[in-house]
Amino acid sequence: MSNVYVFPGHKSFSARAVSDLGLNAQTMKGKTPSALAALARLCAQASTAPPANVAGILLKAAAFRDQLLAAGHAADLMIAEVTLARPPIHP
Repeated sequence: MSNVYVFPGHKSFSARAVSDLGLNAQTMKGKTPSALAALARLCAQASTAPPANVAGILLKAAAFRDQLLAAGHAADLMIAEVTLARPPIHP
């Protein structure tokens, strides 16, 4: 029995993430962030790599995940700070 896995690409995961987070479907339209594209390429490589190479490839993919997590948190911090400094006026 062979352990075959076909990596479906980042778009299916992006769509699922948008749905899971309850975001607008237009959220991931347009250019793919470079760190996400790199992570997807590494996951695709890991899906077909010899078993001895999978852990190392996924370790590199995790580094891109961490960049994306940090960027998302930085975005939250920026929006929160500007909102506090310049509260929006809602008519």
